[in-house]
Amino acid sequence: CHIKNDNRLALQQELEEHNSIYNQIVEYDIMGKQMWVTANHELIDYRGEKCVLTGIMDITEIRKVEEELSHYASIDSLTGILNRRMGIKKLEELLEESKENFLEFVLCFLDINNLKYVNDTYGHNEGDHYILTFCDIVKNRLNEEDIFFRMGGDEFIIIFKNKSEFQTENIWNELVKQFDEKNRSEEFPYDIMASHGLFYYRTGMNIDLEQIIEKADRQMYKEKQMFKEETL
Repeated sequence: CHIKNDNRLALQQELEEHNSIYNQIVEYDIMGKQMWVTANHELIDYRGEKCVLTGIMDITEIRKVEEELSHYASIDSLTGILNRRMGIKKLEELLEESKENFLEFVLCFLDINNLKYVNDTYGHNEGDHYILTFCDIVKNRLNEEDIFFRMGGDEFIIIFKNKSEFQTENIWNELVKQFDEKNRSEEFPYDIMASHGLFYYRTGMNIDLEQIIEKADRQMYKEKQMFKEETL
């Protein structure tokens, strides 16, 4: 059995400095099988020769469970996209990154239209179906670098990285066309649609995360009010 090469070199250097390492979590190759272990290492003299005494405990299954828990802690249980906590964390990381490197993105605040009506009229199961269909349409249009998460209830946020507000509006118009196509199929007894608001951010702007979300939310609210007036 042996430690993977990069970990082996680090272990060697640390033992030379401290003579022992305890409770190190490291990946091992044991007879061709990859395992995660907790390892203790100590530099000893054995019959006049310098050796490393190692004791390991297999924690592969524990690590799998931890990874699963970490995954579910960051995912919205209904939609399978990022939840609010993880989405906000990724936004905070972007703003931190923008302090060191030039960065631009557009935050798109979305609010699903008429979800309360669907819940009240057709039941919450149908409301969940509405949300899932909406999310599937949006996810299929996003790039890998875009960030899509659920703020809660009927509110969602998309972060379009390295895009201008003009480019984002074009993407939104494409999404609206896809919503319209789904509605024309008459698969649902209601229309799938959302109101949206945008805020363009670039490195150097004196604004914090809450203000960015608030400004996009205000734009969304204006569109939502127009939608309500048109449907009266």
